[in-house]
Amino acid sequence: YRESFGMADDFISVINELLSRGLVESEPPRVSDIGKIEAIRISASGAYYWQFLARSFAYVDLMLTDTPFAARDLARSLSDMLEMTDLSVRFERVRMFLDYLGDEEAKEQIASEMRGGPYRQAIVPIIREQIECEIAVIKRKTGARDLSDEDAYW
Repeated sequence: YRESFGMADDFISVINELLSRGLVESEPPRVSDIGKIEAIRISASGAYYWQFLARSFAYVDLMLTDTPFAARDLARSLSDMLEMTDLSVRFERVRMFLDYLGDEEAKEQIASEMRGGPYRQAIVPIIREQIECEIAVIKRKTGARDLSDEDAYW
């Protein structure tokens, strides 16, 4: 983690949070001091979050409301769209959010490569692929318009 991202403090706080929420497990089990942990693996709950929830259109649409943004203009645009419940607007705001996450992830990957860290695989494209599949199903079942198929809306 340090090779990829440069700071162990972030890792410690994130791992402590993931452990407390049961999304990862330690070896040996139930160790309270992270310095005594030999290994960490994803738990069944963590695997569910990664395999299903984090890749779900509805979850990502909901999650973006609680996510801090470094891009002020994007935050304003998304904020203006939050009260809109039309599916076409929801599709667009989720895509805008994923574009932002993808851009931020690309910056992290460049920094990781410069440090020689092992973090190489982008995860946002994996999430986006599943969400686009869900959007296609939603469009087919509801007849909802997709602004990406039309002229730019925003």
